[in-house]
Amino acid sequence: KVAKELLQQLETAFLQQYYTTGIFIAQSLIEKFTPILRKTNQQNDLLLVIEAAFTQLSNIVHSPISPSLTKDLWNYALLESSKITYRINEVMPYFYKLLTLLAEKLGQEAELLSFFDDFSLQSAYSEKNYTRLLIAKMILLEKMNYSEQAQAIVKQNMNNPELLLHALQQAKQKGDIKQLKYLANLGLEANFPSFIHQHFVTIRLDIAQQENDLTLAAPLARNLLLQTFDLVHFQVFKRIVTQRNTESKEDWTKTFQQLLQDLETIPFSIAKRDFIAKLYAEEENWEDLFAYIRKLKSLDILEQFDQYLVKIFKDEVFQLYRDLLEDYIKHHVGRVPSKKIRQKIEHLFDIGAKQIAMELIRKFRFDYSDRQSLMKELESFIV
Repeated sequence: KVAKELLQQLETAFLQQYYTTGIFIAQSLIEKFTPILRKTNQQNDLLLVIEAAFTQLSNIVHSPISPSLTKDLWNYALLESSKITYRINEVMPYFYKLLTLLAEKLGQEAELLSFFDDFSLQSAYSEKNYTRLLIAKMILLEKMNYSEQAQAIVKQNMNNPELLLHALQQAKQKGDIKQLKYLANLGLEANFPSFIHQHFVTIRLDIAQQENDLTLAAPLARNLLLQTFDLVHFQVFKRIVTQRNTESKEDWTKTFQQLLQDLETIPFSIAKRDFIAKLYAEEENWEDLFAYIRKLKSLDILEQFDQYLVKIFKDEVFQLYRDLLEDYIKHHVGRVPSKKIRQKIEHLFDIGAKQIAMELIRKFRFDYSDRQSLMKELESFIV
């Protein structure tokens, strides 16, 4: 409540151009709430308050304030950001952004660079905090047109994914393909977790396609689809492979089968299970898809693709529904499974399996009459 009132006062002060008052309120919010960030269960809410305070300070810097007020805010930011509480509570990136903005306005970039250098020698820096400091330093060096020094930081910290991703984003914004390729290759060679590795694969794949380097693009696209289980990446992979080799249908079939074998070596997950089913459907390989669903014994995947399968294997699809539902009801008891049974039976009516649906309703009512939740779900059916 106090924070909300102070934020309202801060916004009012800014709108009425009471900049000195606004700065005082923003400073109070930052100093009051940062030390308690890790001591409350409202951490996210308080962090938003602190962020809003820094945003208003930045807005004030962009406003027509006096040079003396700008200088006062600069000195405050230098002194206050040196306190260890801001590093412990990971609020430093907000100070870095504010200081960089003030340095540009005051022409104090060299002083700020020296300040960052001194900072890097201090203790109480976690790896995450130190990375944010290096990124702030890189941004400042770029603004000072010291690109080579900024790139040197990257070269010295090639195993730091956050730093490398930042540099990658900067190169992308500049349209610097040479630097983008260099950084993406560094990321590919590094031993980063899969979710980080994907960023570098995606960038390098885009460049390879732009340069029509299909020999490189094909394994990159394959790498990406095996990591993400994303059908879009599969479509890209197929397009690249067929374009590269102008493959015959038989050749692509071999490539597809090899891909399925590679997927089988990956540990089981629901995402992988569903992805394989989507691949069969994408290839319109209905026979293998139906065999796959039979092997999985998955009602949900059967329902997802039955609109295609009933056109070819109508009786078999209906019978599989019967078998799977009878097996499901044996091993699942309670309100949620009962609702699922009702939904699947309704779906059977929708796809034209009325006879099987009615037979199942009669059977379930007779065999499981003691299950109250199931009887309640089935009472809406008139058989």
